[in-house]
Amino acid sequence: GDDRAGRLGDSSSAERRQGSGLEPPSAEGTAMTPEQRYLFDVQGYLLIPDAVEPAALAAAARVAHAATAAGSKSLSGHWSWDVYSDPAISSLVFTPKDWPTVLELTNGQPMMRLGIGLHNAPHSDGGGMLHCNREFQRSSSLGSPSMATYSVQNGRSYCSDFNMFVYLDTVHPGDGGLLMLNGSHKAKFERPPSVGGTYGTGNWEAPLGIREKGWSPEPHPVDNRLPPHTVNPCPRAGDIIIMSECTAHATMAWRGSGHRNVLRIGFKPQHVAHPEDNLTDEQIMSLAPEIRELRRFAGLSETKSISRPGPIELS
Repeated sequence: GDDRAGRLGDSSSAERRQGSGLEPPSAEGTAMTPEQRYLFDVQGYLLIPDAVEPAALAAAARVAHAATAAGSKSLSGHWSWDVYSDPAISSLVFTPKDWPTVLELTNGQPMMRLGIGLHNAPHSDGGGMLHCNREFQRSSSLGSPSMATYSVQNGRSYCSDFNMFVYLDTVHPGDGGLLMLNGSHKAKFERPPSVGGTYGTGNWEAPLGIREKGWSPEPHPVDNRLPPHTVNPCPRAGDIIIMSECTAHATMAWRGSGHRNVLRIGFKPQHVAHPEDNLTDEQIMSLAPEIRELRRFAGLSETKSISRPGPIELS
């Protein structure tokens, strides 16, 4: 259904943390609002409406749709360095409505670990099973830096691995797309395969819908109804969803009559991991300096030049 309970607007001024623990940036515009913190804590995701201004949205959509029409792999699940080198796309990383949330969740130390363009043609079906980072890492990587974590410290939110989805096209009820298990980012028990309906079970070699030697999507279910206990947000073009990688999620089969173009941007704190894109030096240099700075690994004590409130404009 059209669940828009998580829709929120601009972030307010930052609150200084007191006492021990994480110490956030003190500048205004680097924090989530109380409403955003509450909804992210309860749901495991946040839907920010109208985050992209109409002119910027139109420019980004033109680039994405042209890439799709040309058959570019940049909008089919691969690192889209060629698309992100276009300022119409890369500028969407720093919108005034999403950037304060990115800064708070990374404690003012953001790193862009990947950038992927997602595209569905009309009635293209597809789909995948429920999964999350913790399910992938539950055995060999338990407790390692690659394990996604979520916590609240001194009144602020922290998440070591999350995604930002920038919607360039509107998703209508019944179309499909992103499916999430509400509140699962704080689950203390392993998810039974039966939770999630046809998106929670499959021909799996291991429990929880995860293969021990990698994950591969199953054929989409014939029944595309929303499973119990799950939510399928229906963002409008220009909306942004920020979702913890601790949240169990899947992709519903796409039954929409229109295209779906979504930019997925993955974030981690700058000291947790290196970027996952394997770009060449030439590809890296094609990106704006601010994007290069954002995707750079850095130490815990370093403050990047982009770790400040917006507006951040690309040079």
